[in-house]
Amino acid sequence: MQRHPARFWTRHTLFFLVLLLGAAAIAATPAAARSKSVLDDEQFRSEVRQGLDHLYDMDFNDANAVFAGVEQHYPGHPVGPFLRSLQPWWEILVDPDDASHDDAFFAAMDEVIKLCDRRLKADPEDLDGMFFKAGALAFRGR
Repeated sequence: MQRHPARFWTRHTLFFLVLLLGAAAIAATPAAARSKSVLDDEQFRSEVRQGLDHLYDMDFNDANAVFAGVEQHYPGHPVGPFLRSLQPWWEILVDPDDASHDDAFFAAMDEVIKLCDRRLKADPEDLDGMFFKAGALAFRGR
């Protein structure tokens, strides 16, 4: 079956946009009305946008370098493995018949969920725990 390239990229870009809109909605909620989140950090948002721009350009090395810096800034946070999963995710999208990236992707999603569960056990209202767990479950289900 031949895929129409525009339809392929539009469908998957829409998925990313939904995730980003969720992040924007969380960031727009007054910080006093919710728990602290990495999404409150302007430097985080700027770096992630930069990394995503590299991903959209299929420049995985530069994207991974940006995401590694974010992960260093937030050690033990689910954002690290979540961002690490984006390279294998995009490689899966480019060639869905190539299963060589599946294990790395699913391992990263499992790590995100484990870290989120730990955060949510400590605080059931933890915004980052809820957000990144939802993202990991959505990506894994997709």
